[in-house]
Amino acid sequence: MRAFITGGAGFIGHNVVRFLEQQGVECFGVDNRTTYGFVMFTDGMPFGEWGEEEYCETVWIIKGNPGCEPPWGIWAHYEEAAKGR
Repeated sequence: MRAFITGGAGFIGHNVVRFLEQQGVECFGVDNRTTYGFVMFTDGMPFGEWGEEEYCETVWIIKGNPGCEPPWGIWAHYEEAAKGR
C-alpha cells in the first residue's frame, strides 16, 4: 500500500508518516516548507479561473472529469491512477 501525506514536514504529518511506515506503508510526504509547490485536489471545474501560474509549481489531482486538462502545471486523473494500485 502507498500513501500520500500532505503537511508531511509538520508535527502531525511527520508522525503520521512515521507510523504508516512502521506499518509497512510506502509514504510520500509533501509540505509547502519542503517542496515549495502546491497539490490541488479538484473536480476540474474551477470557479472562473485556475489561479496564477507564477504562484508556485502546481500538481493537479482531478477526480470525476476525465477530459479536463488544466492550462498549466502537472496533472493526473484520479480514476486512472487508482486503476494502477
